[in-house]
Amino acid sequence: MKPSVYLAGPISGSTYDEANDWRESIIDILAGWGINGLNPLRNKQHLSKLGVLEDKYEKSHPLSTPRGIVGRDRMDATNCNVLLVYFPLGTDRISIGTCIEFGWANANQIPIVVVDESTDKLHNHAMLEEITDYYVEDIMEGVNIVGNLLIAYTESPTTI
Repeated sequence: MKPSVYLAGPISGSTYDEANDWRESIIDILAGWGINGLNPLRNKQHLSKLGVLEDKYEKSHPLSTPRGIVGRDRMDATNCNVLLVYFPLGTDRISIGTCIEFGWANANQIPIVVVDESTDKLHNHAMLEEITDYYVEDIMEGVNIVGNLLIAYTESPTTI
């Protein structure tokens, strides 16, 4: 089975493309290394026409209800090999869902790589800092850390 990385980070307050595009780019890079990227927006294309996303959609697709979001995100964040958290430039509010994913990963002893490119560093908190294994301010540096952590577990190791 391929190693996997859960791609955590803000969704609420972003458009579908803002929240999804970076994840799809990272998934492509990881796939080249034999690593599976887990995108919390997978199979949620129905959100792409809604503008700025909210934290839930009660009468939407089952994956977009509160129960659906929590169920799949918890499954992904507790069964992945690494949690990659990305706070892009422009992050202007605390992502409560991402903070919960930090806790799920930490409780399951899953390494956490944080990339914080945001200006205000809203997620700098003693508890998050303490459970973060690797902290960088550039997404490609974070992706390379993930690759270096997992490349030994892929079927066909390549150079990163």
